[in-house]
Amino acid sequence: ATLDSDTTYIARQTSTPSGLLYDTFALPDHTIENGTISQIKVYAQMRRTGSPGAATYVIAIIASGVLHQSASDAPGDTYTEYSNIWTVNPETSVDWTWANIDALEIGIGINPSGDGIIQTRCSQLYVEVTYIPVVFIPKVFFL
Repeated sequence: ATLDSDTTYIARQTSTPSGLLYDTFALPDHTIENGTISQIKVYAQMRRTGSPGAATYVIAIIASGVLHQSASDAPGDTYTEYSNIWTVNPETSVDWTWANIDALEIGIGINPSGDGIIQTRCSQLYVEVTYIPVVFIPKVFFL
């Protein structure tokens, strides 16, 4: 997905119910990638409307069926790229596997300002998987 500013976005404005509300998204399975996964990095393009307030967000993943999130942060008033890195599957505390990646969901949690006026928006959300591919080298020998 490409950043289209305020054409399409996820937003939350009202303060009722209070607390974080999440939108998560399943991803397509990997195709031909192979090798050792060193990390995943989830990116979100975020902004708020109105003057600074208590509106915050977290970047979230669902790994092995369990929700995990970044530290809470407050977005600025223009779209800015924020990210969070997970070097291991946070549910198992071991390296990511391709099966984990295929089952991964990414998302955003938004906690609006208490006044219900400031809106927190996410216009782009994606994941980058860093891995070291396995390279197969054909062996040739003569008899």
